[in-house]
Amino acid sequence: VKKQTHKERDMVQSTKKFLELLRRKKLKVTLTENYAGKADAITLGFNGKHLQPINIAIFMYTNGFEASVQCGIEKIQEGKTVECLKVLNELNRRYKWARFSLDPTRVVICEIDVPATSETVPEITFQMLASMIRTADEAYVSVQPFEDASNTVTDGI
Repeated sequence: VKKQTHKERDMVQSTKKFLELLRRKKLKVTLTENYAGKADAITLGFNGKHLQPINIAIFMYTNGFEASVQCGIEKIQEGKTVECLKVLNELNRRYKWARFSLDPTRVVICEIDVPATSETVPEITFQMLASMIRTADEAYVSVQPFEDASNTVTDGI
């Protein structure tokens, strides 16, 4: 039996506490433990006014002191990346707490980092989850003109 380090125990506690909060709020979640050897991943789906579905992944990192709320907003057409990057720069200026980028597969990613401890992570991360839903839904309007209609984003991870 492998002995858990202090950091691993914090991570397990952070994940458990956040899952308890989500379940109390009757939200359907999927948990992937030890995703990529770095974090526990919790995925959820929502519907926004503009973006449907909004698939969000929350990574609870093994250091026990941070989480990350991430959303793949839209896949961008080949040849439209330069124009889209200009829009992402504007979104980064508008939303100070969120970071927008284009991943190697041309998917617009929105990410909010959450510095927290195992004690504070449930409430703070839940607030950032609510912010992500609004932010991703609003940002979709800006990136929609560049979307690759042949491919939709279906997963938050």
